[in-house]
Amino acid sequence: LIRYAVLMTIWCTAVLYACWRFAYTTSNLPLQVAGGFTDGMHGLTRKRDITHVEWNRVSKGLLSISAWFLLQPLLTQFFIRTFRKVPPCFYAMYTTTFLMLEYDLTILLLQYAIYALMYLATTSKHRGVCYILFAVLYVGYKMDLTPSVLTHIMYRRGADKGVLIDVATCYAFLRSFSFALDCIERDTVPPLWKTLAYYLYLPNFFWGPLMNYSDFEQELDRPPTPWTFSKRSFGLFLNLVRCYVLYLFYNLHTHYFYHQVLSYHPHIVETLDAWSAAGFCFLSSFSIFLEYRIFLLLGESVAALDGLRLHPAPMCLARLYSMAHLWKYFNRGFHLWAARYFYIPFVGRDKPNGLKVIGAGLCFGIIWFGHNGGAAISAWCSINCLTVLLEKFVIHFGTTCYGVSIQDRFPNLVRQLQLILYTTSFLLVYMSNMFLATGWRVPFIVFNKLICAPLPMVALFMATYCGICCSLEFQKKMTKRNRKCEHIR
Repeated sequence: LIRYAVLMTIWCTAVLYACWRFAYTTSNLPLQVAGGFTDGMHGLTRKRDITHVEWNRVSKGLLSISAWFLLQPLLTQFFIRTFRKVPPCFYAMYTTTFLMLEYDLTILLLQYAIYALMYLATTSKHRGVCYILFAVLYVGYKMDLTPSVLTHIMYRRGADKGVLIDVATCYAFLRSFSFALDCIERDTVPPLWKTLAYYLYLPNFFWGPLMNYSDFEQELDRPPTPWTFSKRSFGLFLNLVRCYVLYLFYNLHTHYFYHQVLSYHPHIVETLDAWSAAGFCFLSSFSIFLEYRIFLLLGESVAALDGLRLHPAPMCLARLYSMAHLWKYFNRGFHLWAARYFYIPFVGRDKPNGLKVIGAGLCFGIIWFGHNGGAAISAWCSINCLTVLLEKFVIHFGTTCYGVSIQDRFPNLVRQLQLILYTTSFLLVYMSNMFLATGWRVPFIVFNKLICAPLPMVALFMATYCGICCSLEFQKKMTKRNRKCEHIR
């Protein structure tokens, strides 16, 4: 326990110092940069960084329709207490009403048109038809091959709601593809109301968490649970409160950490010292993690109030110890979607490793295309894909006769090499996220300051090494605890 506390203290101290150093170094940015700042929120006197356009629009859009999210669980409880079940048609009709009132008939018809096309594709009973239709629709939409008037219609109610329905349409392609393939696999006609409930379910309609149709159908068939004055019901509401607290925390951190605005001012990044650059790197990744956690936790929390269990929001950063672990649990719903409909069908479970490399590249290609490509996104996806493949190669080598022999003869050395690999992988997570958060030019300036200045890099590596030790130790304890619980059951 003492060793664990010491390692955690070293890791947290390094992170806090780097963040403090960055905040202190950039505290005068509002005086140096014209634009990108506004007055503080919630009575704070410090200026606030507002250059993250996507976060500002999506968060404002979700707040403007939050009443719809809160009303649905109340109506769900009415059905549970009156009829002892919730008909699937309720979820479909509720979102239909929402789209009619908050948007217009054109947007509603667009969503139903996507559903109808994929529903018709299931009548062919051929998976290839669904893959071709999905590729045509998704590629056409992401490459702006649709009529320009469609974009005008989406953003007619304002940029905030326009961004939301744009993201929702992308998710609509993924969900419709899921129910089509699942129904073909079972050789059944897609049940109209269940597939519509899955396709139009409001809590994860805009930002996820994504869920495969077969898993969602099991949740619909599970007997609903009414709210009571129990610890479980209190926990459901507490999750929603936690989501709002994280939202406030995100807005609070934009008053003190001006990392978003620096992506537009590389010349200022060049003036940062090594520790400030490390704080910049960490905060860029941390903000991405926090955004996704807030959006996914919102959908998960509202669905839990409905009595449906969606995939959990991303776990704490301190519990992630490798790139493969990150991609497996950061966005659990998308991982399962990509694995079920692309990786396993194209690669299989017991196929040669060469095909697995192609399968991993295919999944990251979908991610690359979903983020609209570009040089920065290409670098981000490439670093992540290659790091995941390297980790998988090392794990596979450990299962061979040579790997087992080395582990038996040098267990301590293998343990240290494993920690070094995970530490390097974890640092690559943060560095690659710089491309996603700041674009193409800024990451190279930051990397130059971290890698070419040996003392900060060594200190950062050692601090991250301590953090990885804590993460693996925590993971071991959680695994033992879960096995013990399963044994008791």
